Parts: sequence; C-alpha cells; structure tokens
Amino acid sequence: MVSDALVYGGDRWLCASTVGIDEKTVKHYLFYLEQTFLIQKVTPYFRNTRSEIIKAPIYYFIDIGLRNWLLGLFGLPEIPVPLSGHLFENAILNMLRSKTEIMPTQIHFWRTKDQAEVDFVLEKGLDVTPIEVKYSKLSKLKLPRSLRNFLARYKPAYGYVVHLGYEEDKETLGNTVIQLLPYYKLIF
Repeated sequence: MVSDALVYGGDRWLCASTVGIDEKTVKHYLFYLEQTFLIQKVTPYFRNTRSEIIKAPIYYFIDIGLRNWLLGLFGLPEIPVPLSGHLFENAILNMLRSKTEIMPTQIHFWRTKDQAEVDFVLEKGLDVTPIEVKYSKLSKLKLPRSLRNFLARYKPAYGYVVHLGYEEDKETLGNTVIQLLPYYKLIF
C-alpha cells in the first residue's frame, strides 16, 4: 500500500503515491541522498506545537548544478521565473550553511498552520534570527506579514531580508533590528 506522505522538495510538494512508491522507500531514498551530500534537510523551527508545523522538513540540493540538470534546466541562459525564486532560496541556504558549519548554529524554516512562513531561522542556543529571501531587487525595506508575525512571536534581536539588489536599509521594530541585505554580503 502506498502512503500519502508529503515531502517538500524545495520546488513543490511531492506525494509518495504520486511517484508510485511507498512512504518508507521515499524516506530511505532521502536518507541516502542526505548521507551522500546530494541534498540537505531543513527542519521546521517551532516552540508552539499547536499553531506551528513541526513535522514536514524541506529538502534542498547542495549542488545546484545537479538540481538544474535533473530539472532539465542546465545550460539554459535563464531559469524560468517560477523556478528562479526557489533556486535563489537554495543558493542562499548554501551560503548560510557555509557560514555556519563550524558554529553551533542550526538552520530551520518556520511555518504556521495559517500559512505564515519565514524562509530560514538561524538558531544558536536560545537566540534566533529570521531570514526572509526575496528574489527581487528591493530599494526599501518592506516587511512581509509572515516575518512580522515571527518577530512579534519570538522577539529576536536581529532579522534580515536578503534580496538581489545593492540597496541596504535598516529598521527597528520593537527591540528587533531588521536589515535589508544584498545577497552578495553573505559571500564575504
């Protein structure tokens, strides 16, 4: 019997029954892909199990070139718009991972049952830092409602909105400093 277990692959939700294999087999495949450093699992961040999603992880490719090849996008001069946002998010995760791999920092995402979502949450001890990724050039900091919800609930010291442009902007909301951050600042 094929289960209807859902797996989020960074680009879309996959149902085990859609691909015609058992949920247990899907979990084994994902485990081996993680162990061979082809994909990485990002788990949900939660403190309130009643209102936040706590079970479904998101999987991202470590090698974005392999991801594009598997999707038939390798070598294209431009990635189609619906997929480019996910690709940018995947690239930002890889940059965050390289910055935090020697620190005791965990990378999560945050999503509520009401569909509020923050792309990444860095957790170091009791400190959390939300990071929202926008595949666009922003000139002014504009906080998405989901990020505002996270800030109100957890009151972190810092938060970031990473984008494609060159502009930097800063805003303080309560005791949280939120910064508009160009993606290339994560490289250095």
